[in-house]
Amino acid sequence: FQDNENDKMREELNRKQFELRALEENLKRVKEGSLDYGTPSISSQTKVCAVFKPNEHENCLDLIISVDKGAVIRTVIVYALEANIFESECFIAPAKSNFDSSITVPIRPSKTVKANLKIQALVSARGENEHSHVYEITKTLHMFQLFHLLKANTFQKPLSGVRFNITSTMFPTLVSGLRSRFGLVEENEVDSVCKSTASYFELNAVHLRDKNHLSIIITDPNLSGNFEVSISTHSIHLAADIVQEIATNILNLESLESSATFAKDFNTLEQTLMSVKENKSICSNLTTDMADYSHTIKTLIVRAEDSRMFGDMISLQENFQDLYNINQELIREHQKRCTAHGALIESLKYTNEIIQSAAKLRQGKPKQAVIQASRKALQTNNIEMLIQSIANGAQFKQQENT
Repeated sequence: FQDNENDKMREELNRKQFELRALEENLKRVKEGSLDYGTPSISSQTKVCAVFKPNEHENCLDLIISVDKGAVIRTVIVYALEANIFESECFIAPAKSNFDSSITVPIRPSKTVKANLKIQALVSARGENEHSHVYEITKTLHMFQLFHLLKANTFQKPLSGVRFNITSTMFPTLVSGLRSRFGLVEENEVDSVCKSTASYFELNAVHLRDKNHLSIIITDPNLSGNFEVSISTHSIHLAADIVQEIATNILNLESLESSATFAKDFNTLEQTLMSVKENKSICSNLTTDMADYSHTIKTLIVRAEDSRMFGDMISLQENFQDLYNINQELIREHQKRCTAHGALIESLKYTNEIIQSAAKLRQGKPKQAVIQASRKALQTNNIEMLIQSIANGAQFKQQENT
């Protein structure tokens, strides 16, 4: 109670100081004879507000900064120093006219991140062009706020996803954490887009940037206090981000096991590993061919030197022509090898990203088990074992041992 009184007194003191500075400025201008009595001024009660609004047409999240009636915004500067949201450290949005009471800033983060946005708004009274005031506010961009929430009857649930279990005591904490991560603060917002009861929670959304569909359902099917969390999405990377946020920051779990099904990613991974095998074979064959060409080049150089010493210009010309042809063939083979090597690097990079995301679908020892099983599968070139490790984690390792 005392803290609230202190906050009110501090706010009142700041308002009085603001009015005092305005009066002192007016007094100074009166003495100088430069006071224009018709010049409008900003009220001390003027407030600047910022809200987020999904923009499906531009595939972004709009940050709308507005000011009370009687004032206009000249320019807005938004700083995002903690996250890579803008191309530079800040985004500058000037007003389109002299009568704008709001300015819209498009937010397109390249990664799923939480960020505190520092907003500076240059505000002046309507009709006043010379004198402006800078208002500073902060706005939190929640981790998954770039998702546009949808009602269940307008949503097609993805077939791929990940599942894991939690206890009944974790259910309220998880629901509350998910609400805050998706920017749902008010209860009426939750009720309008989510199904939430004492033992059931459902959230459906679509990503504004890449249009990925997401469905999160938490339910207790057997009413046994053992809740099942189902995260349905076609992106294994998105599922990994959500599981890690739940396990690390919301529930603070030391260990979490899960089972995953991502048919599209598994098929792509299988094709990628087949291409890795082919590219390795191509690089090996090209290396052998280049060694053979190297021996031929040495022989031709010796023959060309002998022809020069004996004055046999015809043989010399033929030998150098053969050297030129072999050199051209070596250049072509080198280009093929570079192409195959580049494709091999990209394939290995993709495989590593999938394994990392698969590991992030778990926490603690199950996470390490997935990494170890995946490494073993890659060393033995066992594609089926790799996919099973990604899908079932430590559960597959236990089955294999038994």
